[in-house]
Amino acid sequence: QTLRNAMQRELVATVGTIGATHVRFLFGLPFALLFLLAVTIWTGEGPARLNALMLGWTLLGAATQIAATALLLMAMRDKSFVLVTALVKLEPVHVALLGLIFLGDKLTVPLAAAIAVATFGVLVVSWPKAAPATPSATKASVGARSGVGARPIWLGILSGAQIGRAHV
Repeated sequence: QTLRNAMQRELVATVGTIGATHVRFLFGLPFALLFLLAVTIWTGEGPARLNALMLGWTLLGAATQIAATALLLMAMRDKSFVLVTALVKLEPVHVALLGLIFLGDKLTVPLAAAIAVATFGVLVVSWPKAAPATPSATKASVGARSGVGARPIWLGILSGAQIGRAHV
């Protein structure tokens, strides 16, 4: 997944955010159809019967995945690949919160602890390294040296939220 995201990030310069997003899903469509065929053959059962409710939920899930990908690519265009990937990986928090709000899922103490540990681990591993101090550095320039602006952070968080919504 990380390799795919890195390759898509490079595509943004050539075909733009929307183009790179379309490439991902159009490239994946034949594989999804092959997987459906394999599962159908393996289980001996046909695909589920289509109905309006199922199609509605499927379209909503697809739209949120597409939106999440576009937000991810926009954030990566603006800032660090590692930082944005870490923010997107906060999706377990989004899944837990959205499941609690919309589905009434129970958030047990062990589950909350596991989400917290995983989230903390992702943040520790991907936290940007501090730039070496120079004699001319001032407190005002610390934020500028790190180069972390609000836009890519919010885009990364929103991307993770879209993925979380698609999973709920």
